[in-house]
Amino acid sequence: MTQDEELKSLVDSYVAWLRRGISAAGITDDVMELSTPFMDRHNDHLQIYAKRAGDTYTLSDEGETVSDLSSSGVDVNQPRRRATIEELARGFGVNIERGRLFVTAGPGNLGQKTHALIQAMLAVNDLYVLARSRVASYFREDVEEYLLENSVRFSKRVKLAGKSGFDHSIDFLIPASSQAPERILQAVSTPTKWMVTQVLWSINDTREARSDNVTAFALLNDQSTPVHPEILEAFSNYDVKALTWADRAGLIGELAA
Repeated sequence: MTQDEELKSLVDSYVAWLRRGISAAGITDDVMELSTPFMDRHNDHLQIYAKRAGDTYTLSDEGETVSDLSSSGVDVNQPRRRATIEELARGFGVNIERGRLFVTAGPGNLGQKTHALIQAMLAVNDLYVLARSRVASYFREDVEEYLLENSVRFSKRVKLAGKSGFDHSIDFLIPASSQAPERILQAVSTPTKWMVTQVLWSINDTREARSDNVTAFALLNDQSTPVHPEILEAFSNYDVKALTWADRAGLIGELAA
């Protein structure tokens, strides 16, 4: 077999796999459901809904892809994440409206548009893996946006030397004012016992090196997993005011002063 023949065989095999894996079922007179051989992260087949209007088809995922991200703990309404999703969709020539991925097609480009929609669905679906690997970064972005919305002055990602001589990365340093002393705010993305131990060490070491008047705060990410009461108690024992993200409004008065 020549190389050209081998390549043709590979292409033919792929096309045959696509044909075998695609099935269609009518839902109404003008709406069909297409089940594809492509899998999402749950190992479920991606499904596309095609609505016909004359010679034009609207193909969509009916919002399932973005909805699945949201139900898995990804805040799809956060502006930067929403912009990422929209950028991915546009990269495949796919529109997005209220979380619904869709394209319009005619008889001449129906296959091409279907493939573009599938590729966009897979790309957006993959954001779940990216989100898990960037939980800390994403949570800091959420906290930063919240501080800005509430007119809190701060410097972010500041390195400060502790009493031990080690440098510590402070997520948000809020300067002293006539109403309040200097404040340290740490965004704890994964409030596990080990992580909390590290955060408390950095806060106390920094506080001892700067001033007894420095006030320390922590916001704990509870968007996907509840925070255990013992974690909150640990912060309290070391004179750090900690609240979960759900209760974040309880901190803003002290941070904005």
